[in-house]
Amino acid sequence: MKHFAICVFVLLAMSALSHAQYSTANLSGTYSFQLAQVQTDTWSKTFECVKAHQFDTPIGSFVTTTGVYGTVTFDGAGNFTYSLTQFGAINEAASANTMRVLWSQSCTVVNTDFGHIVYLAPKLQTGSGTYAVNADGTGTMTESGVSQSQNFVLGSTSSGVSSSLLLSSVPVNGSPIGTGSAARQ
Repeated sequence: MKHFAICVFVLLAMSALSHAQYSTANLSGTYSFQLAQVQTDTWSKTFECVKAHQFDTPIGSFVTTTGVYGTVTFDGAGNFTYSLTQFGAINEAASANTMRVLWSQSCTVVNTDFGHIVYLAPKLQTGSGTYAVNADGTGTMTESGVSQSQNFVLGSTSSGVSSSLLLSSVPVNGSPIGTGSAARQ
């Protein structure tokens, strides 16, 4: 899936190169978007068999999808505002509390139940930032007060305004790359 998203990103970038010069004015209006990434979430808990002071710390893990969806409004001059809902974030403490260890009489582990994942409630967030559009139709969005940015490629344009975007988050400290799309409302 990651390779497919990269190929689509490259194809759209090449398509953008064959057209007119782009600017921030080509990105204007309100767009609905979704951005998601696959990651492995982990949780752990230390259990003690008090009788012999034996400890066991199993680690539970699960591959999940996290992401955001919402709307973003571009002003055509390099500024944007957004409203989004974040979903799929793990509640590590609650997930760890679903784990169980069964001890024998001699304090050896007989069975480990790694529990299950517990998610946080979806979180609503609003904010603003700036964006730049390169002449080739690629660009970057940077949220105010946040160091991580999102890359994008303009899709087809109608009357000089892009009708869609392909989104990609920049990996930070080895974190996964998120991909998504936006469509003009």
